[in-house]
Amino acid sequence: MLDFLAVSMWMPPTLTPRAIQVSRLLTHLRSAGWAAKVVTQNADTYPSHQILDFDLCESYIEILQHREQVSLVPILRESRRDLVRHLLKRDVEQPLMARWHERSLAATMRLAATGRYVALATFAGPWETHEMGLEAAKRTGLPWVAHFADPWVDNPYFASIDPNVMERWRAAEALVAGQADALVFVSEMTRDQVMAKYPREWRERTYVVPHAFESVTLPGRSAGPARRRMRIVHTGNFYGLRSAQPFLEGLLQLKDNYPKVAANLDVRFIGLVEPGLRYRVAEMGLDDMVVLCGHRPYRETLFEAACADLALVIDADLEVSVFLPSKIVDYMGLHRPILGITPTDGVTGQLLKRLQCPVLSPGDSVGLMNALVALHQDWSVGELQVGSAYHRVAQDFAPEQVSRRFALVLQQAVITNQERRRAASL
Repeated sequence: MLDFLAVSMWMPPTLTPRAIQVSRLLTHLRSAGWAAKVVTQNADTYPSHQILDFDLCESYIEILQHREQVSLVPILRESRRDLVRHLLKRDVEQPLMARWHERSLAATMRLAATGRYVALATFAGPWETHEMGLEAAKRTGLPWVAHFADPWVDNPYFASIDPNVMERWRAAEALVAGQADALVFVSEMTRDQVMAKYPREWRERTYVVPHAFESVTLPGRSAGPARRRMRIVHTGNFYGLRSAQPFLEGLLQLKDNYPKVAANLDVRFIGLVEPGLRYRVAEMGLDDMVVLCGHRPYRETLFEAACADLALVIDADLEVSVFLPSKIVDYMGLHRPILGITPTDGVTGQLLKRLQCPVLSPGDSVGLMNALVALHQDWSVGELQVGSAYHRVAQDFAPEQVSRRFALVLQQAVITNQERRRAASL
């Protein structure tokens, strides 16, 4: 078993996709011969608005029980002497990300000094984690893997960010891309977008490792739901550019043109919803078929998705979307038919086509209406199922496959680090 350091600000019990993805990957990496020592923030210092799911910790206890937790309280006062020093110096409170950088770096350096760890992996979210990794790798010489997942400076969600912040991020991303021994993305399209800015030879140090689903047993799930209405379930949050509106407009078209089909739908949104959504659902007259369930614990969310006749993915209306939502990977692990409202040439759209699941562009309310009519017809005769292509493609996202691929990245990062050191010494 090879030990390595894994730095991620978000881990269970916080209920975020990133915390779940990283925990899942690190847990399954043990079967591939790599054991992670996790550096993360102390759960006691999470922001008050952070949603927690302590049951989630039980699923990943193997990597969480020995994690190194750093406190992000504004002023560290571990003793009376620290308090006096703070009062005398009139310390200015650091911003949250500065605290994370400084204290996660100190923890990483302390652990690296033991000589036990053969590599370092940093997981974005926030991106400042990679800036910390850049410094830690430089000081320690450890082979370094920077896991991007989503784009950094090319992220459309950051389009309105302060120009000074973006300028700093551009410089930081270039340093990370140039210095990391391996860069990991979750799709080819994301890799292409990020690396297009950089020298071609840098691409040789990049790898694509998708999210993994979790093979779970959910007691109580009926084998074949015999319901009077077809259940459609969407899991996850709506925020920023991602909105439920495109789906609601398709439902409205359906209700106006196929009222009997519309009356036979049971639509459930599980997660945080955009402001005003509940009002809009009622105003559009859709509250007889749409239920906003709010946040649920992760296992309960999986259960709801497993009981769905049709799982739903809704992406932002972008010209091309390079995002791979973790919900679609969860759906694949549950073998649910999926309807995608997403740019058809984006990462999610291309994956759904490979799965032989329907894909509609956001804004195509008529196409969505027709798709729902066809899917309802399949459901009514018991033929709304996934096929052999679905199962074949889903295997690429199985935890054993994903962890094996990431283990190979770690191995290659070690080799690359050695080669770069030899070249620098000549």
